[in-house]
Amino acid sequence: MGRDILGLAKVWGGPILLFVVHEVLGQMIPVAQWIDYAVYIVIALWFTGPISKWCQNRDGLLKRLSQSYLMVGVLGVSVCLFIIGESKILTECPPVQVSRDVINNNIGRLMDSGRREAIECLARAGEDLSRIDIDDAHIGALDLPPHTRLEDARMAGTNLKGAKFPEAYLASSKMSGATLDNADLSNAILSGAILGEHLLFDDDREQKGRRVCYMGASVTNADFEGTHLTGVYLVGVRGLECSQLREALDWETAIRTEEHRCGAEGSLPPLPDYVRPWGGTHEGCIAWLREHPDGAR
Repeated sequence: MGRDILGLAKVWGGPILLFVVHEVLGQMIPVAQWIDYAVYIVIALWFTGPISKWCQNRDGLLKRLSQSYLMVGVLGVSVCLFIIGESKILTECPPVQVSRDVINNNIGRLMDSGRREAIECLARAGEDLSRIDIDDAHIGALDLPPHTRLEDARMAGTNLKGAKFPEAYLASSKMSGATLDNADLSNAILSGAILGEHLLFDDDREQKGRRVCYMGASVTNADFEGTHLTGVYLVGVRGLECSQLREALDWETAIRTEEHRCGAEGSLPPLPDYVRPWGGTHEGCIAWLREHPDGAR
């Protein structure tokens, strides 16, 4: 009997250790839901295969258990592990500084897996996310509570498909090149935000660092009902329909081309002076960069 218990301990030791290590690390570093599920599937398979094989090689009770109750028990453990993982994702958040470190450490697209969860945790905690920099991140389906503060945020080129920004403060944010298809921007404040084709610097205030010519954001089927668009830069925005614009507030003051006049009377707002050297278009921006490889705009 003692030998049997020792054998079971050897079989269970690996998956149990993996589970403990995963849970401990999960308290320190937020991870994506699919990573949690992948770990739990590995643990379940690790339980099932070796235990079944080990019991089949025994006589009597253990052999019979391997054919019935043991397998049901292992499946039960697997279900419990999934429930634990799901509840951890939905209810637990790491410390504020840990979440900010995960957001700021943009070291590759694979690391974006935990950034969405970290941003959501900070937003639910009421943290101010103004001037956050998540350019070119892949955090689609971001789900933020109302009134999240994201003023002057950097989200250029970011995948925000289906993201929810209800009543968010997004004034002066940079969202050129972002994917905002099916996003909820209802009642959000986007005054002075940049969504159109644009030249952006890493440090846009000082015009320093890497420079990128972004295309306009894609806003197909995005919800702009009640959104404040005062002075928003919309030149070259893709997928924007007049019906979307008319649902917004102050849309007539948005900087746009004749393509998006949408029946407004009078002259369209002029292009800002700083975009005139490259004409405010993506093609003009690329041509200007070729001619001014070291110059500020």
